[in-house]
Amino acid sequence: LFDFIKSCIDYGSLIACSINADKRKAETILSNGLVIGHTYSITNYHVLPVTYDNKLSKLSDRGLIRFRNPWGNDIEWNGK
Repeated sequence: LFDFIKSCIDYGSLIACSINADKRKAETILSNGLVIGHTYSITNYHVLPVTYDNKLSKLSDRGLIRFRNPWGNDIEWNGK
């Protein structure tokens, strides 16, 4: 997924994401501030390097995606 996102961003493509759900739940605002059925623009990504837990066991890389609410209103992400 992140290789695909990287290639799209490197090429200058516009990419987006959304939360798919039953149409009856569309426009529901989740406790973290995201809206079901709303489309968000993906503006960048970053893959964090492999980390280790306190037993020095190797954990997998972690990917982060930065996305933007094109509405620009007061409904915003408020999660961790």
